[in-house]
Amino acid sequence: MITLAPVTPETPGFAPLLAESQAGGHNMLRFFAENWHSGANVFARRGEIMLGAWDGDRLVGTCGRNVDPYDPNPRAGRVRYLYVAESARLHGVGQLLIAAIQRDAATYFDYLNSNVPELAFPFYARLGFETLTDEYATHRFALLDD
Repeated sequence: MITLAPVTPETPGFAPLLAESQAGGHNMLRFFAENWHSGANVFARRGEIMLGAWDGDRLVGTCGRNVDPYDPNPRAGRVRYLYVAESARLHGVGQLLIAAIQRDAATYFDYLNSNVPELAFPFYARLGFETLTDEYATHRFALLDD
């Protein structure tokens, strides 16, 4: 059973997940750790959250929600640092993490943007994200009806 809880780079189990992500050519968890340690992004603003997914005592995924620093709309949110361990992929962990950050997001944001590699486009499409052509975001999930 997967459980979700807040996570930081100091959380037990983060280092192995970081190492796996970097070995696979992914830098999002390195950016998370760097931004956390510098104080540039500690998920402390209104509506922000950073979650980890645990399978027992093993951290198998991360995903956060920030105020979008690239979108001029003050009610724009951003999906950040989504990473799922290879052994946990295709088991619903990514979907569970996205659902968790969407849960109360409309209280703070009108939509959630994300900038993802092309390989992840089908995943975001399955979760209802619209494809964008903006330079700062590849996908958007509308939280409020127009």
